[in-house]
Amino acid sequence: MEIKADLHYHPSFFTNCQHPRLSEKRAPTLDEIVRLASKRGIDVLAITSCSNYSARDNRWKDYFGKDEPFHNYSRGNKNILFVRGQEFKTDKLDVNVLFAEGTISPEGSTSQKSKFDFYCTLDAAKNAGDNVVVLVQNYPFGLTRSDCGSKINPRILEKLYESGKIDGIEAYNSMDPIMVSSTRNIPGIAVSDGHSLNDLGWAYTKFVIPLTEGYQNPELTMEQIKDRIRTNNFDTFKRSLPMSSKLAYTLKLSEAIIRAKFSSFKI
Repeated sequence: MEIKADLHYHPSFFTNCQHPRLSEKRAPTLDEIVRLASKRGIDVLAITSCSNYSARDNRWKDYFGKDEPFHNYSRGNKNILFVRGQEFKTDKLDVNVLFAEGTISPEGSTSQKSKFDFYCTLDAAKNAGDNVVVLVQNYPFGLTRSDCGSKINPRILEKLYESGKIDGIEAYNSMDPIMVSSTRNIPGIAVSDGHSLNDLGWAYTKFVIPLTEGYQNPELTMEQIKDRIRTNNFDTFKRSLPMSSKLAYTLKLSEAIIRAKFSSFKI
């Protein structure tokens, strides 16, 4: 059974992920997300919240009504497995925790307001449960954003992977198509990092699992995906977002930068 997964997606009903350039007139409904995911062949979607110095994010529980890191959603003949993602902004690279369970509470502080300590975040994510930790190497339009993550020596990334601190990196992000893996020795998934409905599934990671494990047992499906990420047993589909989307984002970003310069000088 072939599973296509977009493992980094920010729907606008998780409002703490909003950025001025990415806002929508209204939040898409779950039915709309499921219809588009089905049309684009996406079977698994990580609903990713952003934790900006807020260790416990309850939006998943508020929306789905439970703490389990997955939710099997069906409407008619359309089915999608939602999994919980939690993205932490740190002083080095963003940390995306997939299938996030437990209370992830990074300790330590940094000199940069609203950013966690990178190494404390990795430890907290692993100590909270059987979480898959993936590093986000940069931000979309990182050359123009003031808060983009710094780079880390590829050898340090390899040591983090070898020691089990991380499980992979985002080797491709459809918002920033020039992004590539820093090392060939670490599993590199492909994601959309979408912030609007149309962004869903523009890049994804493809897994193959036995047919008998399908949606009859979503928890087992989730465990199989974890295993395949950690063992680098998957394929990726890479596609950049449409130029129209990028242009719209760039215009909104430029407007935000201009507004910031005339107010607090910060984005």
